[in-house]
Amino acid sequence: MVDIDKIMTTDADGTKRQIMPQTHVSAILGLDKQISEQVGGNTFNLTLPAGDPGKDGADGKSAYQLAVQSGFQGSLSDWLNSLKGKPGEAGGADSSVKQISAGQYKNIGDVPNGTYYLAMGGNDLPSDMPVNSVGYGILVSQIASEYNGRQEYTDLDNKTTTRIKASGVWQPWRTAIAQRLDNARKINGTTFDNTQDVTVYRVNDSEVILNTSFEKFETDKAHYHPWELVEFLFKPKANAGNLAITYYKRNELVATQHIAYDSQTVQWHWRLPGDDIEAYIVKVVNTVKGQSETFYHAINVSWDQKDRPLMGFLSKFGDYNLENVNNIMTYLKRLHINYIQYYDWFDRHDVPIKTNDDGFVSQFWGDFVNRPTRFDLIHKYIELGNKYGILSMAYGLINGASHNNETDGLSKDMFMFDDNSQDLGHVTNTNLTPWAKYVLYQMNFMVDSWQDYFTKETAKIYRFLPFDGWHIDTLGDPGSKYDSTGKNITTDSWKLAYPFFINKAISNSNGKRAGLNAVAEYGQKEIASSNADYIYTEVWDNRKTYNDMMNMIIEMRNMSDKELIVAGYMHHHWSDNNANNTNLVFNDPAVILTDLVIMASGATHLEMGEHMLTTEYFPNNKLSMSDALKDYLVKIYDLQVAFKRLFKIKNKAKVDMVSSTHAIFNNFMQKGNLSIISKEDDWYRVDSIINMIGLNGDTWRDDDKDRNYPTFQDNVMVGYPNHGDYKHFYVVEPKNPVPTEVFPDSNGNFTIHHIEYFTLVYATKF
Repeated sequence: MVDIDKIMTTDADGTKRQIMPQTHVSAILGLDKQISEQVGGNTFNLTLPAGDPGKDGADGKSAYQLAVQSGFQGSLSDWLNSLKGKPGEAGGADSSVKQISAGQYKNIGDVPNGTYYLAMGGNDLPSDMPVNSVGYGILVSQIASEYNGRQEYTDLDNKTTTRIKASGVWQPWRTAIAQRLDNARKINGTTFDNTQDVTVYRVNDSEVILNTSFEKFETDKAHYHPWELVEFLFKPKANAGNLAITYYKRNELVATQHIAYDSQTVQWHWRLPGDDIEAYIVKVVNTVKGQSETFYHAINVSWDQKDRPLMGFLSKFGDYNLENVNNIMTYLKRLHINYIQYYDWFDRHDVPIKTNDDGFVSQFWGDFVNRPTRFDLIHKYIELGNKYGILSMAYGLINGASHNNETDGLSKDMFMFDDNSQDLGHVTNTNLTPWAKYVLYQMNFMVDSWQDYFTKETAKIYRFLPFDGWHIDTLGDPGSKYDSTGKNITTDSWKLAYPFFINKAISNSNGKRAGLNAVAEYGQKEIASSNADYIYTEVWDNRKTYNDMMNMIIEMRNMSDKELIVAGYMHHHWSDNNANNTNLVFNDPAVILTDLVIMASGATHLEMGEHMLTTEYFPNNKLSMSDALKDYLVKIYDLQVAFKRLFKIKNKAKVDMVSSTHAIFNNFMQKGNLSIISKEDDWYRVDSIINMIGLNGDTWRDDDKDRNYPTFQDNVMVGYPNHGDYKHFYVVEPKNPVPTEVFPDSNGNFTIHHIEYFTLVYATKF
């Protein structure tokens, strides 16, 4: 019995009432029930003892009885038959599994297409299969062509390891790990975790889903100063594992770290050494449940970015989409881009920054072709550039004007004329209207009046937008033109003004940076003598072949101590002449080979921004990049940075590299051979081996967009007749940028086991 007085209360007015009992959470688990209520700030609790067990309930009806009750007519057998599904479709033809000896095949790529059981494991397995256990029976599936394919094996632990070939390049081996999937989605009827990224490979018209163990590995900047702290971010897919981190300066081990993690975000930092004009490669081995994957990241270090300028571009400033902005800048950061030119950002060529009558900058304007342009978006890009160690360069033409009148501060002596008439109606111009918003008139950049006017007008930009400098464009050699007095100015004269213009642009902007485009090399020698940060040239048909490109770069770099940026537009003529073609993807081997020739010759390639360049009008994004090309570019740019000390060497090697197994050309780019660019200084000798065997052409631009893959080479023996001059020898591959030491025989020869596109060999004299 319950004492009723214990569940009664008296309100403030004297009225008695019963407390309304509420079952406490603990009552669900215990034998007793607790009731409580808050009244007037007091809590009343009452424990009720459990009662006697109740009687068993009546038997429930069977599923068949409930079906009859609901209207089913028929016997129990009829009802059971009604539960059966429709007959399934016939299965596919049997895929027989043949048993073969693992020792028959040197590489997994040699296994014929099909599915095979390899009876033995261990040392008998193909050498390129990442198998560590001995004595395994391996089920191997091989589907491969020249350009695409898949290879996989399943061991006795039932772990399936797979790699795919995309655009002719084999991707890293990945092991699929089964996971419980609670928050799920479906792909082709199969359920997968909605919170996990999965890689989908299509094989035999079915979806094979592999969970990758890695999401991203990045640093906080593109460029660092000596002694600076590098912040790393690693996001593995697994929740727990171990990172083994090693830091190298070329072949020299600088530092090591080990991190055990139990989350999907791993952050750490490393204090850089104090060396200027240096670079490092960071190797991270991520181990999860005995399975390891390796990742690399180069670190570019110097007090000034101009020691190795890696230039990118931006050309679209109308859509303030912060996610898109961050994605673009993150990829440019990953490529170590440390200069960005802001193409056609301005309002008018002669008055770049638009302000109102009160002197306040406009927030919106149309660029040269009336594309919407936003002040805040430009400012945001510059802000991110500053954060990432990237210099932002305002793009502007050296001699462009929006009219041919003596107004807005322009005077007659500033104009360039087609003849000696001295008539403003005969000013040199380019009429692109109505596409462009005005006729582009050309100014005489040799005269002080225009130099003073325009460099000071450009300096006003920096009051509103914190650009780091001015990337000055030109239209190339103006040819024979006239000044306002009717005097003829020849081709040989125009370029003499370049260094004066550049230096004035710097001095009139309180020391802001500057660089100038020497179109088709016009005026390059003069620019080299200026205070420009870099030499920059837009390459045209005067340099058509890989060998032309190499020679041009070597010639230009010997003009001064400045570094060279090459603006070269892949598939340019194809892009102009195939407006209706649907094959709108860059040719991977064409881009890769040109980048390697430019890098090995000693320059860097302006090619990347919101997209890859294909024409001189930077917003043209007609062609897109494959994912495989994007990934391989990262490898090239990592090499460009990590070994910049070697690529900066100018002098040719004193003695040619030799080979007893392959036809090679030293310092000459020739299809059908291994072409080698050899350089040497007092400390190093470096040989960049570029594989041109099997190529269907030797033009770097690949205007037919049909460059084929080189024929990959195995067991390439090379050597140095003067090997006694060197102490140590190293080999570097794009996929493994940590140098591997090799040991020549008594004749100075050693073997490079595999060359795809490129292998770097260097020797030290210390």
